[in-house]
Amino acid sequence: MVARSNIRRQRAAVEVAFGIDGTGTIGSYLDIRSTATEHPRETQEFIEDNIVRSRRVLAPASQLGWRRGSLTVGGQLVSTGIIYDAAAVPAVDALGVVLRAIMGGQAAAAGSLVASGASATGVTVTGASGSRFPEGTLVLVETAVSSGLYELTGIDTRSTDALAFCTSLSFTPAVGARVLNGDLYYETDQPAQTLQWLVEGEDRDDIWLYVGCQGALSVEWPLGGEVGWSTQQMFCDRIHDDEIATPQGGSAMSQWTPTGSAPIIARNGKIVFAPAAGTLRTMPSIAALTFDPGITWQEVTSFNGVEGRTGWERVTGQPMATIQIPRSTAGETYKDAMVAGTIYRLLAQAGVAGGRTLGLHLPSVQIVGITPQSLNGLDYLQLSLRCLPDSGLTSQGTDLLRAQYRLARL
Repeated sequence: MVARSNIRRQRAAVEVAFGIDGTGTIGSYLDIRSTATEHPRETQEFIEDNIVRSRRVLAPASQLGWRRGSLTVGGQLVSTGIIYDAAAVPAVDALGVVLRAIMGGQAAAAGSLVASGASATGVTVTGASGSRFPEGTLVLVETAVSSGLYELTGIDTRSTDALAFCTSLSFTPAVGARVLNGDLYYETDQPAQTLQWLVEGEDRDDIWLYVGCQGALSVEWPLGGEVGWSTQQMFCDRIHDDEIATPQGGSAMSQWTPTGSAPIIARNGKIVFAPAAGTLRTMPSIAALTFDPGITWQEVTSFNGVEGRTGWERVTGQPMATIQIPRSTAGETYKDAMVAGTIYRLLAQAGVAGGRTLGLHLPSVQIVGITPQSLNGLDYLQLSLRCLPDSGLTSQGTDLLRAQYRLARL
C-alpha cells in the first residue's frame, strides 16, 4: 500500500538539552493539530572534493557535510476551549507550548465580574481580582449578564481593581457581567526555549525526530475563513525512528484527540482601526488583514555544537501588517495620517464566545505605504502598517508593556 500523505501525526516538545533526543520521556511530546506539514526525510549535505584530477573523468567521491535544514508546520489557530471566568484554572495546551517557545512570552489568569463603576471605557472588577489583569492584557467583556457573547478590548491602565480600556466598548457593561481573561502571547527580547518535532507518517518507516528547532511564525486571518498559523522551523539534526530513544514504528500510529476549541472562522467579531491616542472604537470597512510578526533568528555556530550549532539568538525583526479598505472610505484621511505620522491602533477579534475567540492587538502602528489595488473589480487601497512598541502605556519596562503585538486565545 502507498502511504497517504494526509494521515500523519505531529508532536512537539520543549527541549531539555539543546539538540539532544528527548524521546526518552515520550510523554512530554504533545500532539499538535495541523493541516499541513512539509518535512524533509533526507537533508544530507555533500561537500565536493575539488582535488586536481589526473584524468577528466577521475572525480573523487564527495564528503558528508551537515544534516540540517527546515520543516514547515501549520494549522488552525484555535482558542483554548476554556472559558477564563473567575473560577477558571489556567493551563497551557499543546499549541500554547509552541507559541510560547517561538514568541517567548505567555501569561494566563482567571477572569472576574463587573462589580461597579462600569462605562464603555472601563470597569471595576470584583475585589482583589484586579491583579489578574495587568496592563497590556486582552480581555473579553460580556455584552449583557449571561448573554454568552463578548467584545474584545485591552487593559490600558489598572488601579487596584479599576480597569481602563485601551479601546471603548460598543456598550456599557452591566454589573455582574463577566470579564474573561485568556492565554496571552507576546514577543520577548530573548526567548530561551527550543523545540523538538516528532513527525510520523502512515508508513511506519516514515518517522523522524527533528531536534534543536526554532523559527518564524505566520498568522493568517482570512475574511470568512479559518484563522491559521504556520511556522518554518530550522532544525540542527534529523534522526530516524530506529535511532531515537523511544521508537514509534513498531506499531500502528496511535489515535489522538486535538486539544483546544473547534476551528475559529473570521466571521463573527470586528476589526478596530483608530488613532492610538484615544479610545475610539472606529471600525472602517476592511476587506483583508495580514500580519507578519517579523520573528528572526540567527544561529550560534560552534565546533562543539549539534551539527555546528549551539543555539539560536533572537535578532532584530520588524512586525508588519496590511489592511485593505475601499478607496472611497477615508482614503484621503489615511494619506494625511501617513504624512503627519499619526499613530494608529489595530484590534482584531474573531469569534464572540468564551473559549472560542481570538484577539490580535497591534497597539501602535504607523502607516508607511498606501497602494491602490483592485478587488473583485472594485477600487481599494492597501495600507502597510509598521508595528511599533506600545506607546499608550505609562511604562515600557517589561516585554509585555512594550510589546509590538499581542495575540490572545480567549
